[in-house]
Amino acid sequence: MPVQLETRFTEPDGFKWDYIERHCNNNNARRIRTGCLLPESPKANIVLLQGLSEFGEKYFEFARELQAQNIGLWLMDWYGQGGSGRYLDNPHKRHAENFDHYIADMDYFIETTVKPSTVKLSKSAPLILLGHSMGGHIGLRYLAQHPDIFAAAAFTAPFLGISEVAKLPAPLKKFIAGTMHTIMPTRYVLGHTNWRKEVREMFGLKTLSSDPAREKLHNYWCMKKEELQVGGVTWGWINAAINSCETLKGELHRIRTPSLIARAGREKIVDNGAITKGAAQMPDATILEIEDSLHEILMERDEIRDKFIDEFFSFIQPYTA
Repeated sequence: MPVQLETRFTEPDGFKWDYIERHCNNNNARRIRTGCLLPESPKANIVLLQGLSEFGEKYFEFARELQAQNIGLWLMDWYGQGGSGRYLDNPHKRHAENFDHYIADMDYFIETTVKPSTVKLSKSAPLILLGHSMGGHIGLRYLAQHPDIFAAAAFTAPFLGISEVAKLPAPLKKFIAGTMHTIMPTRYVLGHTNWRKEVREMFGLKTLSSDPAREKLHNYWCMKKEELQVGGVTWGWINAAINSCETLKGELHRIRTPSLIARAGREKIVDNGAITKGAAQMPDATILEIEDSLHEILMERDEIRDKFIDEFFSFIQPYTA
């Protein structure tokens, strides 16, 4: 574990953290941490949606790259992870009740925070969505329900299904998840535990990123800021995720937003077959194959990561000119 981070991985000057609270029907407040790095007059603004158990600190390098292009960045830590609130007394348990709550959180963030600031800085600057894994899943559902917010969207390894159970029939997956959710909704899935640095050290370079420096970022920040630590998922999260995947299948055809979808060739987390089928249902989606990449494309080695970065900036150029 590095004692000191390289400059590219550190918090950029001008990066701002904040919190928003969305009150649900049961009057419970969902406290959500947000972050932004905004030029004085950005030519576009990226809304970045993180993957499962991630947090804003992992994306400081990307924030700097956007800043160099005079593009603003907005991000939020999903409720249940990062610097946001938790569902359960044990803050390590990655729980969820319904993915619809995430879509509502995102909409609240866009309407109350992103839009007002964007208009104030530059009325002509378009919003562009970038979602990774679970963030990509939520972003796709948001696009289906809110078609006129984003000018374009890009996704890295979007979560449309779980790789390990891809071959199981959908009814069987729903039955297992639903049954376990009924019996023990807040219990860890078998084999999952509280956060331990050894877990990522054992499988990170094999399944998440093959870049030694970027792969260590997750553990670095978790050890520096204990509040960022999140362990495995509960049966509640699994049940909510599987149900949301079924819902998304029926929504993909409604997404008109021009979209770039990057698939990791060495993917072991999400179901690449489901990504291919899902993209085929979208009227304006292009798949980008990153053959040598593991799951976290933006955390990969330069020669792999740059394939996406170069394509991404080329893809959004018509909206930032």
